[in-house]
Amino acid sequence: MHTLKSIEIIPQYKLKCYFTDNRVKEVDLSSLLHKSAFEFLKNSENFYKIKNKHYFVEWEGFDADLSADTLWHWNE
Repeated sequence: MHTLKSIEIIPQYKLKCYFTDNRVKEVDLSSLLHKSAFEFLKNSENFYKIKNKHYFVEWEGFDADLSADTLWHWNE
């Protein structure tokens, strides 16, 4: 199981994910915008409400999250 040390928001719906094993991965989440559970992210202000919960990230005020493992394997 992977754990997030920190996250950095990058323009155009991207995250730079810093994991506790010192790996860094850039994740492009723009492909989620067409999925109903993540449509709220089309408003970029909502995207910035992301919170690092270490085992997952969540968007404050919305019922959506992504696990650290999902972010780890995103581009594989």
